[in-house]
Amino acid sequence: MSAAESMFSESWHRVARLRVQLRPSAHIRRQWFRGELWHVVEDSFNNTFFRFREPVYRLVCRLDGERTIEDAWQECLRENSNDAPGQPEVIQLLAQLHHANLLATELPPDTARLLERRQQRTRKEWQAKFTHIFFLKFPVWDPDAWLNRIRPCMSPLLSRWGALAWLVLVAAALKIVFERWDDLREQTQGALSPENLPLLYLAFIVTKGLHEFGHAAMCKRFGGEVHKVGIMLLFFSPVPYVDATASWRFRERSKRILVAAAGMIFELALAAVAVFVWANTGAGTVQALAYNVMFLASISTVLINSNPFLRFDGYYIATDLLDLPNLQQRAFQQLKHLFERVLCGVQSAANPARSRREAAGLVAFQFAGVGYRFFLYGGLLLIIADRFLGLGLVLATIFLGLFLFLPTVKFFRYLSTSPVLAARRGRAWMATGALLAGLCALLALIPFPNDFRAPAVIEAREHADIVAATDGTVRQLFVKSGQSVATGQPIARMESPELDLELAQARAELAAAMAQEAKAMQEAAALLPTSRRREVAEKRIQWIEALRAGLLIRAPFDGVWVSPHDHELPGAYVARGSRLGELLQPSHFRIAATVSQQEAARLFTDEIRSASMRLFGQAGSDLPLAAIRIIPGDQRTLPHPALGWSGGGEVPVDPQDPQGRKVTEPFFKVLGEIPEATTALLLHGRAGNVRFVLPSEPLAQQWWRRLRQLIQKRYQL
Repeated sequence: MSAAESMFSESWHRVARLRVQLRPSAHIRRQWFRGELWHVVEDSFNNTFFRFREPVYRLVCRLDGERTIEDAWQECLRENSNDAPGQPEVIQLLAQLHHANLLATELPPDTARLLERRQQRTRKEWQAKFTHIFFLKFPVWDPDAWLNRIRPCMSPLLSRWGALAWLVLVAAALKIVFERWDDLREQTQGALSPENLPLLYLAFIVTKGLHEFGHAAMCKRFGGEVHKVGIMLLFFSPVPYVDATASWRFRERSKRILVAAAGMIFELALAAVAVFVWANTGAGTVQALAYNVMFLASISTVLINSNPFLRFDGYYIATDLLDLPNLQQRAFQQLKHLFERVLCGVQSAANPARSRREAAGLVAFQFAGVGYRFFLYGGLLLIIADRFLGLGLVLATIFLGLFLFLPTVKFFRYLSTSPVLAARRGRAWMATGALLAGLCALLALIPFPNDFRAPAVIEAREHADIVAATDGTVRQLFVKSGQSVATGQPIARMESPELDLELAQARAELAAAMAQEAKAMQEAAALLPTSRRREVAEKRIQWIEALRAGLLIRAPFDGVWVSPHDHELPGAYVARGSRLGELLQPSHFRIAATVSQQEAARLFTDEIRSASMRLFGQAGSDLPLAAIRIIPGDQRTLPHPALGWSGGGEVPVDPQDPQGRKVTEPFFKVLGEIPEATTALLLHGRAGNVRFVLPSEPLAQQWWRRLRQLIQKRYQL
């Protein structure tokens, strides 16, 4: 407790003469956090836990039902006046224990009061369920007796030898994953396809069932009790859950961490087994199910279970590793303390942090947790709305009510009724008004930098794709990739026996047509049909001879021949229009950016202040661009395959396109000139991002536009 907190309270007379004690169902165990001794009170009847410090424990031990609270507190003062809890802390502790029905008093039982407290607890439980609507829990079964029966069978798996076997299994699975990463990435594209959804959901049930069993087995391994197994609606999908909160009473931090991590340990073991099944089976239901298990084990572990910002496994692991119990509550209390102490001037406000560094960490954790939950829930709402728009709108309304409206109502109620702010209520309202006014000014009035980024590629100002003019076989390459060529210089020679046969056939048809035309002239017959046959045959010969001439591919201009796969071309059969390579002039470069239709509207309506390109792998050095030019009209072919998914870029392309340049959504092409004085290494086809700087706008205006664009793009509203 902060040294600035008052030792005395005006409400002390209300509790000083009471004689209280803990109920028999409460058990106290010791735990160490950051070298400081804490005591955990466990209510075995309600399966609830409370933590308090050593000075408070010395006071609680003296509450035996015979001493008054005043006597017990005075004894603590005489024993150690510097470390004894103050009267406000004692009152707060007694109130918490009283509301949890953990105190027995000398007064006759007030049935109405007990019923009221029970109703308050029930109401709070339902409010908590409504607040955590995406994680609703319904207990079903008490598995403790069954876990006791199978405990001997699980002991070898949960031993050091079992841990070593787990490490070997996971390492071997990771080796397979790295070796066949391309196959895994390709199969990921169909993970959310309609035909895969039943297998995905089945894998989800199996994976989560084993995950929860891992928590229960590890808790039982260390002597804990598990009395609740039920169904949790995880984002409205029923999955099993286990209540392993009995691990909180373990004194050893390592045991608590292992219980919290056991679900992920079991889940990763299942994923490793699934890797072996996937790698050793052919395409079919078994391989698809194994892949879904691998996919879910990684996604759910990273996004939910191992994340400390949600009150799941990662949160409890973090609290034990950092020795910060009740991390979320303390982070919230730290923000509350800053508001009361700094803005409202309440000097007696208790500081939950022990140092400035810890206070900064708690504040950062609170803001990061709120931001992550908004990101996670918002993304899930978008996924739901993609399939069920009406349900998505209903859930979005509930989400806004839970995370915006209700906290706002609670905050204003706190400003109006909190006894801590009784003497500073006017200042608290003024500080709140100033904060809101400042926030509104920051978001709606103050201009902020306004820019957006688009994928782009460097291209030679003069370049051309060299393609096969007809079907044929590449017989010879006259130059190697990277060599310079002059205009008209041969690059490759192709052969096409089919063209030779077609030419011979066309010449025979021409000879027959000429003979018929001569005969018609001698017999004074109609010449028009025969003349037309001769003209058709002559044009066909000219066309075939042009194709045969195209078998010798020549350079259209001076430049450098680039063909990364030139060693594969000799002897290869290529179809007409196939790309053999490209010819480029490396003395002058420009950029070609692909701008989405949503962002392109800003280019047409707003003035581009500046533009610069940052190449991948070259952070910190931007290329300034000049002479920005927007190509009007929708484009559907990328300037270079490096911009598309198949080339490692971010633009979605048609998977059926072998060249990886046909996009799934049209875009606008933007060209920009690169100054010749630049010192950067410029290569044709090198990719990066272009940053377009537009006139400054307030953040609210920018965010509102992006939200409208998102809704219009996804739902056409």
